[in-house]
Amino acid sequence: TKLQLDGKNFTVKAYNTIEDAGDSYDIVFTGINISKEAISDHLGDYISDYFDIIDTLTNGFSDDARQWMTDSAHSYAKARSEGNWLTSSDEKFDSLRTEIINDPDLQTGSKFQDRSSLQHIEGQYNFDFDFANVIAGASFRRYNPNSFGTIFSDTLINPGDTLENGRNDPDGEYVDISTYEYGAYAQATKKFLNEKLKVMGSLRFDKNKNYDLQYSPRLSFIYTHNDHNFRLSVQQAFRAPTLQDQFLLIDLGPITLEGNLNGQSNLYTQESVRDFLAMVDSVDNDGNYVGRIDESILETVKLDPIAPEQVKTIEAGYRGILGSGFYVDITGYYSLYSNFIGSTRAYKVTSPGAVAGEESGVDAVLTNSENNETYSLYQYKVNAKTDVATYGATAGFKYYFSRKYSSTFNYTYSNIDTVGLDDDVIPGFNTPKHKINVGFEGSQVWKDFGFGVNYKWTDGFYWQSPFGDGNINSYSNIDAQINYQLKKYNAICRIGGSNLLNQERIEAYGAPTIGRFVYAAINVEI
Repeated sequence: TKLQLDGKNFTVKAYNTIEDAGDSYDIVFTGINISKEAISDHLGDYISDYFDIIDTLTNGFSDDARQWMTDSAHSYAKARSEGNWLTSSDEKFDSLRTEIINDPDLQTGSKFQDRSSLQHIEGQYNFDFDFANVIAGASFRRYNPNSFGTIFSDTLINPGDTLENGRNDPDGEYVDISTYEYGAYAQATKKFLNEKLKVMGSLRFDKNKNYDLQYSPRLSFIYTHNDHNFRLSVQQAFRAPTLQDQFLLIDLGPITLEGNLNGQSNLYTQESVRDFLAMVDSVDNDGNYVGRIDESILETVKLDPIAPEQVKTIEAGYRGILGSGFYVDITGYYSLYSNFIGSTRAYKVTSPGAVAGEESGVDAVLTNSENNETYSLYQYKVNAKTDVATYGATAGFKYYFSRKYSSTFNYTYSNIDTVGLDDDVIPGFNTPKHKINVGFEGSQVWKDFGFGVNYKWTDGFYWQSPFGDGNINSYSNIDAQINYQLKKYNAICRIGGSNLLNQERIEAYGAPTIGRFVYAAINVEI
């Protein structure tokens, strides 16, 4: 629902959003948990067939066994056990799928539960003073997350409030993680030098329930001379931790994602645990066990509560016309972040009474097993203790050969400097360093027909996320469309395609491939 009131010099609006996940479920976890149903049968048959055939091939495991025999045994056992995986044609597939998509526990199901809501109100007033034009406003927003403990840490207060099937009772009492934020701002604009120079200054204050007061000043200059426009701005801003940064709690199996509103302890660094276990399990070149327990390898870590990220930015740009029909728009920026928000991964000691850094913590790492997990891998949002810089530029050019034909060229450069980032922080920049876009367009080239052809190229980059890290290869694609103007109806028809050559690409690690996309559209202006 939304209400808005506009006047000559003011506007006030308020809205409320209510979410209901309904029958939503995660297709990935659906597939994972369907596969789990067949694991025991699959492994059992595989192991049985593997040792049966290798016994035959090696004459009872004689010394004549060769590597090719084990490879053959693996292929044989794998082929024999493949039929144990469930498919959509199996009798129990539908009932199992229904059970899983209605189960909110991601270890066994894939259902999402979410009945969150948000309330927002804001107002703005324009003051037209003689000395300057001034805009002032204020806003208030309240968040009411309600995931029944399936996504956020709004878990049951009484763990015994469960249904007969063992699942959480939706009508039970849950931890309240609602929060709010409010802010106010003012912006003044004044023109100088016969209105060629426009100066704008603004200041905004924001307060979040869980954080101190934040302020964001900005000062910008815009100078216009004939067809040339120059701009310069300096500003300071902040980014408050999101609801997920503060309250997330979701067990993905191999890793648990947890919010970091209050800080975290009882942790070992991820690298030290791996080094410690490698030492324990080490063997020499002859396969003899030479491992030893060296608890000094284990390194404890304590995480401070997540705090707002601060950034100072300077930006400069030019826009104008150079010669006849040649348009240019260039921008460059440099940003310096403090309290940069990234991610870190660490092993949490979960065994009751065990403490990282003490003998009980070492025992927890040594005694961990599939049936008795005494420590687990977690990922948290944290602030970098050193500054992080990002910088980049964009350049856009457009040239009109005539009234009918034009071409465009756009280039974007983005980079992050993490040389001084000595924290165990995962930046998650996830941005290609270079992007290029080249296009050629024709308008009413024959009667009312027009066309457009576009080539895009994106540089490869390294992707970091809670669900996986990996390289994204560079990719390119060609888009094209033809259009026809229906002037009588003030409309335009388009038929086109994206990635016409069907060069399949992945834009995020773990995401599905994207292929050709064909469309038809009619746009009517009323």
